[in-house]
This record gives sequence, structure tokens and C-alpha cells, in this order.
Amino acid sequence: MRRPKTPLDASRAQEARIAEIRGGTLHAGSGNQWRHKNDLRDDECLWEMKHTDGEKQITVKVKDLEELRTNAILADRMPVFHVQIGRDGKKYVILQEDDFLELMEQRVEDALAWAHEIISRYEGSL
Repeated sequence: MRRPKTPLDASRAQEARIAEIRGGTLHAGSGNQWRHKNDLRDDECLWEMKHTDGEKQITVKVKDLEELRTNAILADRMPVFHVQIGRDGKKYVILQEDDFLELMEQRVEDALAWAHEIISRYEGSL
């Protein structure tokens, strides 16, 4: 995969990659338009993306996290803050704790439902 030439190219590549993975829609001009807040939306999440070529740090502002949260609530989506750091593109996702715990709880519930379904099929075949 070729490296983006400019920071803007890198940001666009970051957004396009997640949009493809999640089947989401990019919001062109998201930072300067009132209609499309944040960078990307999919069926479940509203995404804000941040990228730096710097290797050591990135700044995440509480204001940005709170605006994302507000916009996500209004859009009935989970807020996800995606951070890509460095030329090799280390990727991190920031979630509010209650959203993370909800995801973990749902994962357990899904696993239990799957296990009950398998047991029912097995018992039905006896």
C-alpha cells in the first residue's frame, strides 16, 4: 500500500478505509458544514477521525469528544473517535466508558444466545 503524500491525503485515506470496512458514508467538508457533522457515519456509529504523521503524540480535546457525543446522540449512533498516529499508522479507537461496557455486555449476550441455540439444536436431534 502506498503512503499518502500529504497529511490531507492521509486523513482522507483514514476516512475511506473505515468507511469501506464499516459500510459507512463519508461526510465531505464535515469540519466546515452545518449539515454533516463529524467525518463518517454507518448504521451504528458516528465517527470523528484524527490523524498525525508525528510519532509521539496527538491532541484529543474534550470539546471534540463532547461535540461528537452530542451529534451521535442526535443521530441515534454511538460516538467513535478514531486516531491514527505516525507514518506507519498506529490506529486507536476512543469510546466513552459506558458505550464500551454496553458493547461488552452485548457481546456476552450474543454469545449466550448462540450457545443456547446450539444446545437446542443438539437436544432436538436426540
